[in-house]
Amino acid sequence: MGFRAAVLAVVLSSGLVAAAAPATAAQPTRTTLEVDITQLSGGTTRTCGFDVYMRFVGEIAFTLHYDAEGNVVREFDHAVNLRTIFFAPSQGTSYEYPLLGGNLTQLFAEGTTIGAPARVIGTGLVAKIPGQPADAGRSEFEGEVVDFTPEGVPVVDFDLFDPVTQVGHSGSDTRANRCAALRA
Repeated sequence: MGFRAAVLAVVLSSGLVAAAAPATAAQPTRTTLEVDITQLSGGTTRTCGFDVYMRFVGEIAFTLHYDAEGNVVREFDHAVNLRTIFFAPSQGTSYEYPLLGGNLTQLFAEGTTIGAPARVIGTGLVAKIPGQPADAGRSEFEGEVVDFTPEGVPVVDFDLFDPVTQVGHSGSDTRANRCAALRA
């Protein structure tokens, strides 16, 4: 669900450069952006049988980490003041919830080209569907790079797959519950 499981944790691997000197990664870049990102929610759309979109509106602090070649290998996001909105235009319905202080780490072991896989780990408030208890804790997902912000920050869809792991309260934010909340 949108930054649905704001997922956290990080493991980087190290490598050697052929010349015996250790590889040095570029310094991380930190940016705070006002975002307004809308994307099709692939997994929820398949479950519902009608198009469902996720929209993220608000402020996010991004930190991008690079390898020795300057490729993004990890992204850490902190939701400063962010809302997640799910909406179904064909149904004329929507719901939203705040992500205050949620953290999201995305690992890019195979790069950040469109279609590349990503591991997404988040902590904090995952989701709040109307009529359901809030899901919060730590969740880990497999995702896929689907776009880039104008600033070059990768956009990952991780609603395509079920969670790999979840710790905390979870189970309310299922695709079926999202469909029920959005069905007219």
